[in-house]
Amino acid sequence: MAQRLPSFLSLLSAVVLSVPLSAQIGFTANSSQLTGTYGNPSCVVDMNGDHLDDIVRFNGNQLTIAYQQPGGGFVQSDLIMATVSPNWSICAGDLDGNGFNDILIGNGSANSFLRANSDGTAYTEQYFTPYIFSQRTNMADINNDGMLDAWSCHDVGLSKPYRNTGGGVMMEDQSMIQQTVTVGGNYATVFTDYDEDGDLDLYFSKCRGGAPDGDPQRINLLYRNNGNGTWTEAGAAAGINDGAQSWISVFEDFDNDGDFDIFVGNHSDANRFYRNNGNGTFTDIIATTGINPGALGAWEANGGDFDNDGWVDIFTEAGGGIWRNNGNGTFSLVSSPVTEAGIGDLNNDGWLDLHLGQNIYYNNGGTNHYVKFELQGIFSNKNGIGARLKLYGPWGVQTREIRSGNGFSHMSSLQAHFGLGAATAIDSVVIAWPSGVRTVIENPGIDQLHVVPEASCTLGPIVIEAVGSTTICAGGSVQLNAPDGFESYQWSNGSSANSITVSISGNYSLAAFDIDGCAALSNSIVVSLITSEAPLITINGEEVICQGSTVELTSSVGTNAIWSNGATGASAMIGVSGDYTVTADGACGPATSEPVTITVNPAAAVAVADDVTIPVPGTADLLASSTNVKWYDAEFSGTQLGVGNAWTTPFVNTTTTFWAEANANYGGDLQDGGKPDSLGGGGLPSSGSHSFFTSWEPFTVETVRVYAIGAGQRTVQLCDVNGTVLQSAVFDLVDGEQVITLNFTVPVGVDLSIRCPQHNLFRNNAGVAYPYAIGTLGQLTNSGFGTSYYYYFYDWKVRTSLMECPSPRDQATVFIGNVGVNEAASTELNVFPNPASNSVRIDGVHAGDRVTIIDAQGRVAGKPVTAATNGSIAMDVSTLAVGAYSVQVAGTHNLVRDLLIVR
Repeated sequence: MAQRLPSFLSLLSAVVLSVPLSAQIGFTANSSQLTGTYGNPSCVVDMNGDHLDDIVRFNGNQLTIAYQQPGGGFVQSDLIMATVSPNWSICAGDLDGNGFNDILIGNGSANSFLRANSDGTAYTEQYFTPYIFSQRTNMADINNDGMLDAWSCHDVGLSKPYRNTGGGVMMEDQSMIQQTVTVGGNYATVFTDYDEDGDLDLYFSKCRGGAPDGDPQRINLLYRNNGNGTWTEAGAAAGINDGAQSWISVFEDFDNDGDFDIFVGNHSDANRFYRNNGNGTFTDIIATTGINPGALGAWEANGGDFDNDGWVDIFTEAGGGIWRNNGNGTFSLVSSPVTEAGIGDLNNDGWLDLHLGQNIYYNNGGTNHYVKFELQGIFSNKNGIGARLKLYGPWGVQTREIRSGNGFSHMSSLQAHFGLGAATAIDSVVIAWPSGVRTVIENPGIDQLHVVPEASCTLGPIVIEAVGSTTICAGGSVQLNAPDGFESYQWSNGSSANSITVSISGNYSLAAFDIDGCAALSNSIVVSLITSEAPLITINGEEVICQGSTVELTSSVGTNAIWSNGATGASAMIGVSGDYTVTADGACGPATSEPVTITVNPAAAVAVADDVTIPVPGTADLLASSTNVKWYDAEFSGTQLGVGNAWTTPFVNTTTTFWAEANANYGGDLQDGGKPDSLGGGGLPSSGSHSFFTSWEPFTVETVRVYAIGAGQRTVQLCDVNGTVLQSAVFDLVDGEQVITLNFTVPVGVDLSIRCPQHNLFRNNAGVAYPYAIGTLGQLTNSGFGTSYYYYFYDWKVRTSLMECPSPRDQATVFIGNVGVNEAASTELNVFPNPASNSVRIDGVHAGDRVTIIDAQGRVAGKPVTAATNGSIAMDVSTLAVGAYSVQVAGTHNLVRDLLIVR
């Protein structure tokens, strides 16, 4: 019984400006949709089960997912920091069947699985420590038990199969495939049912530099699945045991005859195009295809119908573009903006787009029609990986296979995409699932996505509903109800009831079957368990402040917020060192935040400054106590005029007040960073690149070590996340190792970079292990060519920012002549004898008056004396040089002076 499958998603149209690459295929680059610079392979796949292709990227080891939005654009989320980065390959699939795809990282030293949690908001890592120089990674149900297994090519040893032991927990198991060649040279693999017997076979593209003709390290292999857990090597029998240093093979139905042909990208001899003879053998016909057999050296190749004309094209570095399928057994080369990328529908318009780095290359589209299918396994693996789809219509038949890990390094969409050309109707689609289930859908609608359950026939979609909130507290639950009227039910959690009560977070969906075994798929409902409602504290300013300053802390939850210092409300002003928390009400009750630490550095002691008097207009020498003294023209703000405990004023011709400020300095420490030396393989790059780093706080790069190969000028540039040059310096270098002084001021930021545009300094291509700490201030995370390379700049010396905590300012007044501002000429002051040589008596003072003798330069001469009682005091002048002095008596309300001559 076959039924029409209703549409799930409609065609979205977009109008964009473009530069056509040919009459049929064109792309428009967009660098504004994604932020940051990422150098690892691309991964384009739906990660959250909303039927839209997302983009998985790594900044060093940091997993970042850009989720495609239904209305267009992306929302980016930074997730787990993995142990290694996918510097050689990446693939994805739902290992545990929870509705969220998981990731396999292929690294140059190890493999690692990142498994999504039950609601897709976080990932758990399963890291495999045994060494592997990983190349192509794949996911496939190798033993056909309904769970995805995984595979990783090993460049220098036996490739590794990983068996799914349940729940996405993986275990290396060499018994899964009996490999007949145990040496390396394993570059890329494709799991495909080449002989259409209902089980997946395995084809190896093999290459080994320096290996002679006939060396097994460079002879491609075909392992035929015997269907009983054993495998037989059949490359020679099939005629595809190529020995020409192959990096990549593409299995697609290029001639629309219902079976898969093969394009092989080689690095020696010639590229191959093997036509499937339909009897388990292949014939190389590249000479008749128009594809250049001598366009050697391709790392990457993949298939896709980029112009939606119903014929699969070849996207490859071999020739440098897209070999457009002309539909008559020949191909024509058209240029493309890139020659490798992840492939998927990144604006949901039915046309295949490309992603590489921070750029999306949107397909310009056209008038041709399309159809897409997304499979949801019930008895087979959740993604339907390994299923084969045949689409019948006026064109005859088109064939696709769902695969995880096509190409050499990138991951492309798990949706099956078909171009239809001008056709406006489809006769049927037949899906052969790994379990043996066969689904037939008659007359599926065009220009849309169909989500297909694993059943012999299909019904229209159904709706499941939640009774109450799908966001639940610990100990809570929510009831999910399915519509009545079906013979049986199968929920994604294994239940067969028509209603379930769930208390665990997850992505819940349902397949309902009628009496004929036809299946209807439901919508998905994400149930989220609130594990913590702890408020988040935002520091509106700096975590370290000076005495006398305050910083505002703000709580993300303001309901009944109480701070640990007793303050209430959504924010608190902090001026004392300590750890601070906030407790606020959430949906599940009160919750307390993690603490934040505020440090208040003490200010300097007040700089005590003395007044001076000069007899005539001129400069004056001022003195102040304390440390790191700065002189200003105002008590607050104002202009800094000088520094130092002793400071000479500018020329003054009237009584003038200056202000002294002391400063306590914090920070300014020198730290080390980067790769300490050039140990490891390397040399001059064929093309240069940036070294990317993250800074957590501002700092200064004072010096770096470089290794020049040849004397001459080199330019060093500091760039922001967009590649804009922030600072630049030119150096005349000698040949060899040397330290250069940069003094680059680095702001806080992500994906900052440093580069030498001449590209003629030594760089490492081995012995590299990111991240490299930049003291406590940041870390080097990546290069423009991935984490296997380290560019140019070694042994960083960086200095932390200097924080100055000032004291209140103290005034120092310069007086001109005997009478200054607020002064009175003495009528009762008497200095006797005058002139004097040993001592003088000063009459007319009051208790508490401070008596100071000032020389002609305005400096204090001798030791000031404070009067204990009213009347007279005596002062010793025997040590004073001969000259004119001023006797200054400072009282509570006035200042009086008189002339003293010492001889």
